[in-house]
Amino acid sequence: MQKLEFNKPNNLSQLHDEIIAQVPNFHRVVIGQDGLNKATEDWGRVEGLGDLTRIFFADDIEPSTINAVVDKHIPKPKSPSRLDVLHEKLKQNSITYDEVREMLRLERGL
Repeated sequence: MQKLEFNKPNNLSQLHDEIIAQVPNFHRVVIGQDGLNKATEDWGRVEGLGDLTRIFFADDIEPSTINAVVDKHIPKPKSPSRLDVLHEKLKQNSITYDEVREMLRLERGL
């Protein structure tokens, strides 16, 4: 398994989709005994926090292939989460009682 790290603005979901589309065999699966697709040990994955991105991929994939996708990646703006929208409404004092209840549920993971 190989790993590359990048420190640049990103949209992880979008980057993940771009890698899947442009890198053959990034996601590897086998058919399990139950007939369902199962991830193999060298299943590619993308993870990150803020501008830091880590990409893990199989040994037989050329790193230059991954680099090319990352170099062309132009992140689309991320949509605010429902919780972010509710927090903003709270700051502006334009939140309803039902939205306060929804916000509390979301914050508590309920």
